[in-house]
Amino acid sequence: MTGGGLDMTARKTKRWLSPAALAILVGSLLASPVLAADFYLKAAETAKTMPGGGPTIPMWGYVLCDSTFTPLAGQGVQVPGPRLVVPPGDTTLNIHLLNGLPPLPTGALGTETRNTSLVIPGLLGVMVPTWTDGASGARTLPAQRVRSFSQEILPGGSVTYSWSALRPGTFIYESGTHPGVQVQMGLYGAVTIDAGAGLAYPGVSYSNEGVLIFSEVDPAIHAAVANGSYGTGAYTSTVNYLPRYFFINGAPYPDTLASPVLASPIVPGQNILLRFLNPGEETHVPVLPDLTMTILAQDGYLLPYSRQAYSFILDAGKTFDAIVTPAVAGLHGLFDRRLRLTNNKTTSGGMITFLGSPPAPGGGCPGAVGATLMLAKTGSGTIQFNWGDLLPAPAFYRLYQSFSASDPLFAQQESSSPLSPVTGATGATGPMPSENLVFYLVAADVTTPTPCEGPKR
Repeated sequence: MTGGGLDMTARKTKRWLSPAALAILVGSLLASPVLAADFYLKAAETAKTMPGGGPTIPMWGYVLCDSTFTPLAGQGVQVPGPRLVVPPGDTTLNIHLLNGLPPLPTGALGTETRNTSLVIPGLLGVMVPTWTDGASGARTLPAQRVRSFSQEILPGGSVTYSWSALRPGTFIYESGTHPGVQVQMGLYGAVTIDAGAGLAYPGVSYSNEGVLIFSEVDPAIHAAVANGSYGTGAYTSTVNYLPRYFFINGAPYPDTLASPVLASPIVPGQNILLRFLNPGEETHVPVLPDLTMTILAQDGYLLPYSRQAYSFILDAGKTFDAIVTPAVAGLHGLFDRRLRLTNNKTTSGGMITFLGSPPAPGGGCPGAVGATLMLAKTGSGTIQFNWGDLLPAPAFYRLYQSFSASDPLFAQQESSSPLSPVTGATGATGPMPSENLVFYLVAADVTTPTPCEGPKR
Protein backbone atom coordinates (compact mmCIF):
# COMPACT_ATOMS: atom_id res chain seq x y z
CA MET A 1 0.00 0.00 0.00
CA THR A 2 1.18 3.50 -0.70
CA GLY A 3 1.06 4.70 2.90
CA GLY A 4 2.93 1.62 4.19
CA GLY A 5 5.61 1.94 1.55
CA LEU A 6 6.21 5.57 2.48
CA ASP A 7 6.48 4.72 6.19
CA MET A 8 9.04 2.02 5.46
CA THR A 9 11.16 4.48 3.46
CA ALA A 10 10.94 6.96 6.30
CA ARG A 11 12.04 4.40 8.93
CA LYS A 12 15.04 3.31 6.86
CA THR A 13 16.04 6.91 6.28
CA LYS A 14 15.60 7.85 9.93
CA ARG A 15 18.66 5.84 10.87
CA TRP A 16 20.79 8.27 8.92
CA LEU A 17 18.94 11.62 9.11
CA SER A 18 17.90 13.95 11.89
CA PRO A 19 14.15 14.36 12.58
CA ALA A 20 14.16 17.82 10.93
CA ALA A 21 15.85 16.55 7.77
CA LEU A 22 13.50 13.57 7.71
CA ALA A 23 10.46 15.88 7.84
CA ILE A 24 11.76 17.86 4.88
CA LEU A 25 12.35 14.66 2.87
CA VAL A 26 8.91 13.21 3.62
CA GLY A 27 7.30 16.56 2.72
CA SER A 28 9.07 16.55 -0.62
CA LEU A 29 7.89 13.01 -1.32
CA LEU A 30 4.29 13.95 -0.56
CA ALA A 31 4.25 17.18 -2.55
CA SER A 32 2.95 17.06 -6.13
CA PRO A 33 5.40 18.44 -8.69
CA VAL A 34 4.40 21.67 -10.41
CA LEU A 35 5.40 21.55 -14.08
CA ALA A 36 5.25 24.71 -16.16
CA ALA A 37 5.49 25.32 -19.91
CA ASP A 38 7.32 28.54 -20.81
CA PHE A 39 7.15 30.32 -24.16
CA TYR A 40 8.80 33.58 -25.23
CA LEU A 41 6.99 35.66 -27.85
CA LYS A 42 7.64 39.03 -29.43
CA ALA A 43 4.88 41.08 -31.04
CA ALA A 44 6.17 42.83 -34.16
CA GLU A 45 5.12 44.15 -37.55
CA THR A 46 5.21 42.19 -40.80
CA ALA A 47 3.42 42.21 -44.17
CA LYS A 48 1.60 39.75 -46.43
CA THR A 49 1.32 39.94 -50.20
CA MET A 50 -1.99 38.71 -51.57
CA PRO A 51 -2.03 36.23 -54.47
CA GLY A 52 -2.72 37.13 -58.07
CA GLY A 53 -0.82 40.39 -58.01
CA GLY A 54 -2.80 41.63 -55.01
CA PRO A 55 -1.61 44.28 -52.58
CA THR A 56 0.91 43.88 -49.77
CA ILE A 57 -0.98 44.35 -46.51
CA PRO A 58 0.78 45.61 -43.35
CA MET A 59 0.14 43.27 -40.42
CA TRP A 60 1.23 42.52 -36.85
CA GLY A 61 2.19 39.06 -35.63
CA TYR A 62 4.25 37.05 -33.17
CA VAL A 63 7.69 35.47 -33.42
CA LEU A 64 8.92 32.63 -31.18
CA CYS A 65 12.04 33.61 -29.22
CA ASP A 66 14.53 32.37 -26.64
CA SER A 67 14.65 33.72 -23.08
CA THR A 68 16.48 36.87 -24.28
CA PHE A 69 13.70 37.57 -26.82
CA THR A 70 16.04 36.75 -29.69
CA PRO A 71 14.06 34.99 -32.46
CA LEU A 72 14.82 31.27 -32.62
CA ALA A 73 16.71 29.99 -35.64
CA GLY A 74 14.49 29.93 -38.71
CA GLN A 75 11.67 31.79 -36.96
CA GLY A 76 10.08 34.95 -38.30
CA VAL A 77 7.01 37.01 -37.50
CA GLN A 78 3.99 34.79 -38.18
CA VAL A 79 0.28 35.38 -38.74
CA PRO A 80 -1.22 33.39 -37.08
CA GLY A 81 1.39 33.32 -34.35
CA PRO A 82 3.34 30.12 -33.68
CA ARG A 83 1.31 27.26 -32.26
CA LEU A 84 2.04 26.78 -28.55
CA VAL A 85 1.91 23.09 -27.58
CA VAL A 86 1.73 22.54 -23.82
CA PRO A 87 3.24 19.12 -22.90
CA PRO A 88 0.76 16.72 -21.24
CA GLY A 89 1.06 16.88 -17.47
CA ASP A 90 2.17 20.50 -17.28
CA THR A 91 -0.09 22.38 -14.88
CA THR A 92 1.00 25.96 -15.58
CA LEU A 93 1.50 27.95 -18.79
CA ASN A 94 3.77 31.00 -18.80
CA ILE A 95 3.95 33.25 -21.87
CA HIS A 96 6.65 35.92 -21.72
CA LEU A 97 5.68 38.68 -24.17
CA LEU A 98 7.87 41.50 -25.49
CA ASN A 99 6.08 44.41 -27.17
CA GLY A 100 8.06 45.03 -30.35
CA LEU A 101 5.27 46.87 -32.18
CA PRO A 102 6.44 49.95 -34.09
CA PRO A 103 5.85 53.40 -32.56
CA LEU A 104 3.08 55.57 -33.92
CA PRO A 105 4.20 57.60 -36.95
CA THR A 106 5.24 61.18 -36.22
CA GLY A 107 2.22 63.47 -36.18
CA ALA A 108 -0.30 60.59 -36.10
CA LEU A 109 -3.78 61.75 -35.15
CA GLY A 110 -5.44 58.37 -34.69
CA THR A 111 -6.63 56.74 -31.47
CA GLU A 112 -5.06 53.29 -31.80
CA THR A 113 -2.55 52.53 -29.06
CA ARG A 114 0.69 50.61 -29.64
CA ASN A 115 0.50 49.14 -26.15
CA THR A 116 -0.51 45.48 -26.14
CA SER A 117 -1.38 42.57 -23.84
CA LEU A 118 -2.29 38.87 -24.02
CA VAL A 119 -5.34 36.81 -23.06
CA ILE A 120 -6.46 33.19 -23.58
CA PRO A 121 -10.26 32.99 -23.41
CA GLY A 122 -11.28 29.82 -21.58
CA LEU A 123 -8.17 29.48 -19.38
CA LEU A 124 -7.92 30.80 -15.84
CA GLY A 125 -5.32 33.53 -15.41
CA VAL A 126 -4.74 36.73 -13.47
CA MET A 127 -6.20 39.65 -15.43
CA VAL A 128 -5.45 43.28 -14.52
CA PRO A 129 -7.47 45.57 -16.81
CA THR A 130 -6.20 48.88 -18.13
CA TRP A 131 -8.79 51.62 -18.65
CA THR A 132 -9.08 54.28 -21.32
CA ASP A 133 -7.69 56.91 -18.94
CA GLY A 134 -4.52 54.85 -18.44
CA ALA A 135 -5.40 53.64 -14.94
CA SER A 136 -5.17 49.93 -14.15
CA GLY A 137 -6.70 47.62 -11.58
CA ALA A 138 -10.16 48.05 -10.12
CA ARG A 139 -12.52 50.49 -11.78
CA THR A 140 -12.74 53.82 -9.95
CA LEU A 141 -14.77 56.10 -12.25
CA PRO A 142 -18.05 55.48 -14.14
CA ALA A 143 -16.58 56.99 -17.32
CA GLN A 144 -13.76 54.44 -17.51
CA ARG A 145 -13.88 51.94 -20.34
CA VAL A 146 -11.65 48.90 -20.75
CA ARG A 147 -8.72 49.37 -23.14
CA SER A 148 -6.85 46.19 -22.19
CA PHE A 149 -8.33 43.11 -20.52
CA SER A 150 -4.97 42.14 -19.03
CA GLN A 151 -1.77 43.86 -17.94
CA GLU A 152 -0.74 46.28 -20.66
CA ILE A 153 2.79 46.43 -22.09
CA LEU A 154 4.33 49.66 -23.39
CA PRO A 155 6.42 49.43 -26.60
CA GLY A 156 9.78 47.91 -25.72
CA GLY A 157 8.53 46.44 -22.44
CA SER A 158 7.79 42.84 -21.50
CA VAL A 159 5.41 41.02 -19.14
CA THR A 160 4.94 37.40 -18.10
CA TYR A 161 1.36 36.11 -18.28
CA SER A 162 0.53 32.90 -16.37
CA TRP A 163 -2.36 30.44 -16.43
CA SER A 164 -2.82 27.66 -13.89
CA ALA A 165 -5.22 24.74 -13.49
CA LEU A 166 -4.78 23.89 -17.16
CA ARG A 167 -7.23 21.56 -18.85
CA PRO A 168 -7.10 19.74 -22.20
CA GLY A 169 -8.44 21.59 -25.21
CA THR A 170 -7.83 23.92 -28.13
CA PHE A 171 -7.65 27.62 -27.30
CA ILE A 172 -6.90 30.99 -28.94
CA TYR A 173 -4.21 33.26 -27.55
CA GLU A 174 -4.69 36.82 -28.71
CA SER A 175 -4.15 40.47 -27.91
CA GLY A 176 -6.29 41.67 -25.03
CA THR A 177 -5.75 45.33 -25.98
CA HIS A 178 -8.36 46.85 -28.30
CA PRO A 179 -8.86 43.31 -29.67
CA GLY A 180 -11.25 44.42 -32.42
CA VAL A 181 -8.24 46.10 -34.03
CA GLN A 182 -5.13 44.30 -32.75
CA VAL A 183 -6.51 40.81 -33.36
CA GLN A 184 -7.56 41.98 -36.84
CA MET A 185 -3.98 43.14 -37.38
CA GLY A 186 -2.78 39.55 -36.77
CA LEU A 187 -2.09 39.19 -33.04
CA TYR A 188 -3.55 35.71 -32.51
CA GLY A 189 -2.49 32.06 -32.48
CA ALA A 190 -3.37 28.57 -31.21
CA VAL A 191 -2.66 26.97 -27.83
CA THR A 192 -3.20 23.20 -27.65
CA ILE A 193 -3.21 21.08 -24.50
CA ASP A 194 -3.60 17.30 -24.73
CA ALA A 195 -4.72 14.94 -21.96
CA GLY A 196 -1.82 12.63 -22.82
CA ALA A 197 0.34 11.40 -25.66
CA GLY A 198 -2.04 10.94 -28.59
CA LEU A 199 -5.04 11.78 -26.37
CA ALA A 200 -6.95 14.97 -27.16
CA TYR A 201 -9.21 14.39 -24.16
CA PRO A 202 -9.50 11.44 -21.78
CA GLY A 203 -10.65 8.53 -23.92
CA VAL A 204 -10.29 10.42 -27.24
CA SER A 205 -7.25 9.19 -29.14
CA TYR A 206 -5.85 10.33 -32.47
CA SER A 207 -2.96 9.38 -34.78
CA ASN A 208 -2.77 12.54 -36.90
CA GLU A 209 -3.89 16.14 -36.50
CA GLY A 210 -4.40 19.45 -38.24
CA VAL A 211 -4.98 23.04 -37.10
CA LEU A 212 -7.36 25.24 -39.12
CA ILE A 213 -7.53 28.91 -38.14
CA PHE A 214 -10.21 30.99 -39.92
CA SER A 215 -9.81 34.77 -40.14
CA GLU A 216 -10.47 37.73 -42.44
CA VAL A 217 -8.65 40.92 -43.42
CA ASP A 218 -9.99 44.37 -44.14
CA PRO A 219 -7.06 46.11 -45.91
CA ALA A 220 -8.47 49.55 -45.05
CA ILE A 221 -8.18 48.90 -41.30
CA HIS A 222 -4.61 47.66 -41.72
CA ALA A 223 -3.59 50.69 -43.74
CA ALA A 224 -5.20 53.11 -41.25
CA VAL A 225 -3.53 51.45 -38.24
CA ALA A 226 -0.15 51.33 -40.00
CA ASN A 227 -0.18 55.03 -40.94
CA GLY A 228 -1.64 56.18 -37.62
CA SER A 229 -4.95 57.47 -38.96
CA TYR A 230 -7.24 54.81 -37.42
CA GLY A 231 -9.91 56.58 -35.37
CA THR A 232 -10.03 59.65 -37.61
CA GLY A 233 -12.13 60.35 -40.69
CA ALA A 234 -10.10 57.86 -42.75
CA TYR A 235 -11.34 54.92 -40.65
CA THR A 236 -13.41 55.99 -37.66
CA SER A 237 -14.09 52.57 -36.09
CA THR A 238 -14.63 48.89 -36.86
CA VAL A 239 -18.32 49.63 -37.45
CA ASN A 240 -17.17 50.09 -41.06
CA TYR A 241 -15.42 46.68 -41.09
CA LEU A 242 -15.49 45.24 -44.62
CA PRO A 243 -13.17 42.25 -45.16
CA ARG A 244 -11.82 41.64 -48.65
CA TYR A 245 -9.52 38.66 -48.02
CA PHE A 246 -10.35 35.45 -46.18
CA PHE A 247 -7.67 33.28 -44.62
CA ILE A 248 -7.17 29.72 -43.46
CA ASN A 249 -3.99 29.51 -41.40
CA GLY A 250 -3.01 33.02 -42.42
CA ALA A 251 -3.30 32.64 -46.19
CA PRO A 252 -6.03 32.82 -48.87
CA TYR A 253 -6.35 30.19 -51.60
CA PRO A 254 -4.24 29.31 -53.59
CA ASP A 255 -1.53 30.29 -51.09
CA THR A 256 -3.12 27.84 -48.64
CA LEU A 257 -1.56 25.05 -50.73
CA ALA A 258 1.96 26.11 -49.68
CA SER A 259 1.66 24.59 -46.20
CA PRO A 260 0.09 21.17 -45.49
CA VAL A 261 -2.74 21.20 -42.97
CA LEU A 262 -2.06 17.74 -41.52
CA ALA A 263 1.02 16.80 -39.53
CA SER A 264 1.53 13.61 -41.57
CA PRO A 265 0.00 11.84 -44.61
CA ILE A 266 -3.42 10.26 -44.25
CA VAL A 267 -3.47 6.59 -43.28
CA PRO A 268 -6.91 5.10 -44.07
CA GLY A 269 -8.78 4.06 -40.94
CA GLN A 270 -6.78 6.23 -38.53
CA ASN A 271 -8.36 8.99 -36.45
CA ILE A 272 -7.42 12.55 -37.46
CA LEU A 273 -8.01 15.33 -34.94
CA LEU A 274 -9.02 18.61 -36.58
CA ARG A 275 -8.71 21.72 -34.41
CA PHE A 276 -10.85 24.62 -35.72
CA LEU A 277 -10.29 28.16 -34.40
CA ASN A 278 -11.94 31.44 -35.37
CA PRO A 279 -10.20 34.56 -34.00
CA GLY A 280 -11.81 36.64 -36.75
CA GLU A 281 -14.80 38.99 -36.71
CA GLU A 282 -17.20 36.90 -38.83
CA THR A 283 -18.99 33.57 -38.46
CA HIS A 284 -17.77 30.84 -40.81
CA VAL A 285 -19.06 27.37 -41.70
CA PRO A 286 -16.28 24.83 -42.40
CA VAL A 287 -17.39 22.12 -44.85
CA LEU A 288 -15.77 18.76 -45.64
CA PRO A 289 -18.03 17.52 -48.45
CA ASP A 290 -16.62 13.98 -48.72
CA LEU A 291 -15.88 13.23 -45.04
CA THR A 292 -17.99 13.00 -41.90
CA MET A 293 -16.72 14.80 -38.83
CA THR A 294 -17.47 13.73 -35.28
CA ILE A 295 -17.76 17.03 -33.37
CA LEU A 296 -16.26 16.37 -29.93
CA ALA A 297 -15.59 19.61 -28.09
CA GLN A 298 -16.25 23.34 -28.07
CA ASP A 299 -13.95 25.90 -26.42
CA GLY A 300 -11.98 23.09 -24.79
CA TYR A 301 -15.04 21.41 -23.25
CA LEU A 302 -16.17 17.96 -24.33
CA LEU A 303 -19.75 18.02 -25.55
CA PRO A 304 -22.23 15.92 -23.53
CA TYR A 305 -22.97 14.02 -26.74
CA SER A 306 -20.78 14.04 -29.81
CA ARG A 307 -22.51 14.61 -33.12
CA GLN A 308 -21.71 13.78 -36.71
CA ALA A 309 -21.77 16.39 -39.44
CA TYR A 310 -20.06 17.38 -42.66
CA SER A 311 -20.24 21.07 -41.59
CA PHE A 312 -20.87 23.18 -38.50
CA ILE A 313 -21.15 26.84 -37.44
CA LEU A 314 -17.83 28.30 -36.25
CA ASP A 315 -18.73 31.57 -34.54
CA ALA A 316 -16.22 34.38 -34.00
CA GLY A 317 -14.00 33.69 -31.01
CA LYS A 318 -14.86 29.98 -30.85
CA THR A 319 -12.86 26.76 -31.12
CA PHE A 320 -14.07 23.26 -32.02
CA ASP A 321 -12.36 19.86 -32.01
CA ALA A 322 -13.50 17.14 -34.40
CA ILE A 323 -12.37 13.66 -35.45
CA VAL A 324 -12.43 12.35 -39.02
CA THR A 325 -11.50 8.82 -40.06
CA PRO A 326 -10.98 8.71 -43.85
CA ALA A 327 -11.55 5.34 -45.48
CA VAL A 328 -9.11 6.27 -48.26
CA ALA A 329 -6.12 8.53 -48.59
CA GLY A 330 -6.20 11.25 -51.21
CA LEU A 331 -6.88 14.96 -51.11
CA HIS A 332 -10.05 16.09 -49.31
CA GLY A 333 -11.33 19.59 -49.98
CA LEU A 334 -12.37 21.91 -47.16
CA PHE A 335 -13.99 25.33 -47.63
CA ASP A 336 -16.26 27.91 -46.01
CA ARG A 337 -19.91 27.24 -46.79
CA ARG A 338 -20.62 30.96 -46.41
CA LEU A 339 -18.74 31.23 -49.70
CA ARG A 340 -15.94 33.48 -48.52
CA LEU A 341 -14.12 32.12 -51.56
CA THR A 342 -12.77 35.28 -53.20
CA ASN A 343 -9.66 37.42 -53.06
CA ASN A 344 -11.05 40.96 -53.20
CA LYS A 345 -14.00 39.76 -55.34
CA THR A 346 -11.77 37.60 -57.56
CA THR A 347 -12.44 33.83 -57.67
CA SER A 348 -11.18 31.27 -56.83
CA GLY A 349 -9.68 32.34 -53.53
CA GLY A 350 -10.35 32.78 -49.87
CA MET A 351 -11.19 29.96 -47.50
CA ILE A 352 -10.32 26.87 -49.53
CA THR A 353 -7.74 24.29 -48.49
CA PHE A 354 -7.15 20.52 -48.62
CA LEU A 355 -6.45 17.70 -46.21
CA GLY A 356 -4.00 14.98 -47.17
CA SER A 357 -2.33 14.23 -50.48
CA PRO A 358 -3.36 12.48 -53.71
CA PRO A 359 -3.13 8.69 -53.89
CA ALA A 360 -0.26 7.32 -55.93
CA PRO A 361 -1.13 6.55 -59.60
CA GLY A 362 -2.34 2.99 -59.99
CA GLY A 363 -2.89 2.68 -56.27
CA GLY A 364 -6.23 0.88 -56.46
CA CYS A 365 -9.66 2.38 -56.19
CA PRO A 366 -9.50 6.12 -56.62
CA GLY A 367 -11.18 8.50 -54.25
CA ALA A 368 -12.34 12.03 -54.67
CA VAL A 369 -9.39 14.33 -54.12
CA GLY A 370 -11.29 17.44 -53.28
CA ALA A 371 -13.72 19.92 -54.66
CA THR A 372 -13.78 23.53 -55.73
CA LEU A 373 -16.35 26.00 -56.98
CA MET A 374 -16.08 27.27 -60.52
CA LEU A 375 -17.21 29.93 -62.94
CA ALA A 376 -19.99 29.40 -65.48
CA LYS A 377 -21.37 31.41 -68.38
CA THR A 378 -24.57 31.01 -70.37
CA GLY A 379 -25.65 31.27 -73.95
CA SER A 380 -28.16 29.82 -76.45
CA GLY A 381 -29.88 27.55 -73.94
CA THR A 382 -26.64 25.99 -72.70
CA ILE A 383 -24.28 26.67 -69.83
CA GLN A 384 -20.51 26.45 -70.18
CA PHE A 385 -18.51 25.40 -67.12
CA ASN A 386 -14.94 26.56 -66.81
CA TRP A 387 -12.51 25.53 -64.13
CA GLY A 388 -8.82 26.17 -63.77
CA ASP A 389 -6.20 23.65 -62.78
CA LEU A 390 -6.99 21.47 -59.79
CA LEU A 391 -3.96 20.30 -57.89
CA PRO A 392 -2.87 17.63 -58.58
CA ALA A 393 -3.93 17.51 -62.24
CA PRO A 394 -6.91 15.11 -62.27
CA ALA A 395 -7.66 12.34 -64.72
CA PHE A 396 -11.39 13.03 -64.75
CA TYR A 397 -13.89 15.40 -63.21
CA ARG A 398 -17.31 15.02 -61.67
CA LEU A 399 -19.81 17.83 -62.08
CA TYR A 400 -22.49 18.36 -59.41
CA GLN A 401 -25.64 20.47 -59.74
CA SER A 402 -28.11 21.41 -57.02
CA PHE A 403 -30.92 23.88 -56.50
CA SER A 404 -30.21 24.12 -52.77
CA ALA A 405 -27.07 25.51 -51.11
CA SER A 406 -27.70 23.14 -48.19
CA ASP A 407 -27.47 20.02 -50.34
CA PRO A 408 -24.72 17.99 -48.62
CA LEU A 409 -22.89 17.18 -51.82
CA PHE A 410 -24.61 19.44 -54.35
CA ALA A 411 -25.30 16.05 -55.92
CA GLN A 412 -28.83 16.21 -57.32
CA GLN A 413 -27.38 15.35 -60.70
CA GLU A 414 -23.94 14.14 -61.71
CA SER A 415 -21.89 14.02 -64.90
CA SER A 416 -18.52 12.33 -65.29
CA SER A 417 -16.30 12.05 -68.31
CA PRO A 418 -12.71 10.78 -68.69
CA LEU A 419 -10.24 13.58 -69.39
CA SER A 420 -6.52 13.58 -69.89
CA PRO A 421 -4.64 15.30 -67.04
CA VAL A 422 -3.90 18.35 -69.15
CA THR A 423 -3.28 21.94 -68.02
CA GLY A 424 -6.23 24.29 -68.28
CA ALA A 425 -9.01 21.80 -69.03
CA THR A 426 -11.90 23.85 -70.34
CA GLY A 427 -14.73 22.15 -68.47
CA ALA A 428 -18.05 20.94 -69.80
CA THR A 429 -21.25 22.14 -71.52
CA GLY A 430 -24.78 21.27 -70.43
CA PRO A 431 -28.39 22.43 -70.78
CA MET A 432 -29.29 25.61 -68.97
CA PRO A 433 -31.62 24.93 -65.98
CA SER A 434 -34.86 26.87 -65.74
CA GLU A 435 -34.40 27.62 -62.01
CA ASN A 436 -33.25 31.12 -61.08
CA LEU A 437 -30.69 29.95 -58.52
CA VAL A 438 -28.46 26.97 -59.22
CA PHE A 439 -25.35 25.77 -57.39
CA TYR A 440 -22.49 23.95 -59.06
CA LEU A 441 -19.43 22.16 -57.80
CA VAL A 442 -16.66 20.34 -59.60
CA ALA A 443 -14.74 17.48 -57.99
CA ALA A 444 -11.69 15.73 -59.35
CA ASP A 445 -10.16 12.24 -59.18
CA VAL A 446 -6.56 11.39 -59.98
CA THR A 447 -7.20 8.04 -61.65
CA THR A 448 -9.97 6.63 -63.82
CA PRO A 449 -12.67 4.52 -62.16
CA THR A 450 -11.96 0.86 -61.48
CA PRO A 451 -14.49 -1.96 -61.02
CA CYS A 452 -13.89 -2.06 -57.26
CA GLU A 453 -15.13 1.49 -56.90
CA GLY A 454 -18.64 0.69 -58.01
CA PRO A 455 -21.11 2.92 -59.80
CA LYS A 456 -20.62 6.67 -59.76
CA ARG A 457 -23.63 7.71 -57.73
